[in-house]
Amino acid sequence: MAVAFEQEVVFPSHPFEAAYVFCAVMAYPEEGAGRIGGPGSEFANALVQFSLWATSKARGLPFVRNAKRDPSYVAPKKREFRGALDRGRRRIDRRLAAYDLFGSQILTAFFNVRQLGAKALREGRADEAFHMHPEGGPSPARAELWEKAVPSARKFIKGSASHWAEKFALNVTAKPSDPDQKAKDIKRRAFEPSIPVLHMAHALNECAQKYGPRIPRWGERDPVLAMILNAELWIWEALEVAETWRSIPHFPGIDYLDPNRMIRLLRS
Repeated sequence: MAVAFEQEVVFPSHPFEAAYVFCAVMAYPEEGAGRIGGPGSEFANALVQFSLWATSKARGLPFVRNAKRDPSYVAPKKREFRGALDRGRRRIDRRLAAYDLFGSQILTAFFNVRQLGAKALREGRADEAFHMHPEGGPSPARAELWEKAVPSARKFIKGSASHWAEKFALNVTAKPSDPDQKAKDIKRRAFEPSIPVLHMAHALNECAQKYGPRIPRWGERDPVLAMILNAELWIWEALEVAETWRSIPHFPGIDYLDPNRMIRLLRS
């Protein structure tokens, strides 16, 4: 079943506002989710409230009042935004789990390519598996070999369905008797809705690895919320990384990595 998602999103010029939109779109890429009153909009507002709450805790309310030029400003209470914040955070974790699944698919494909290539060499079919170098140099595997080597997302999920159900944090009311149906359900409910923002999960992961160690107490805090509070470090690079990754050619056999199946990210 096709997932209806926003075709493109324009990001504001302020780094913190752009980071709120980035995370809200990752959590809720569905078409219309960002409209006023929609779940994406509510999550973005919760991120704003969290930032004000966290800043008032770390630097004191007078600092926030001075920054907002409002001497009577009162910071939000955690209970006012926690529900929307937690729901959105769980959805971001689901997108990151989908990115992990993609990475696991690629890793499995590398091993499969080696096995299939070795088999072709043993059977004297090297030219069917590789682009043979005329002078005996490195010979890359043919696209047909990669397509055969990459396990489908559903097949990959089926191999460790319980693991992926837990990683995607899916509510399971009963144990499905049919493993194929369980894998199909996980793919439909969690993986496919994540495809429109898979490039954003890639970018967030890359930027967290690069900039996370610069953030105080990194490793002791919620990494996504810590990134939100330090948006100026990474947000513009994340947009560039995501758009580049969305547009580049990917491995044969990964049919869902089509640029048109992922949201186009634009800067204002």
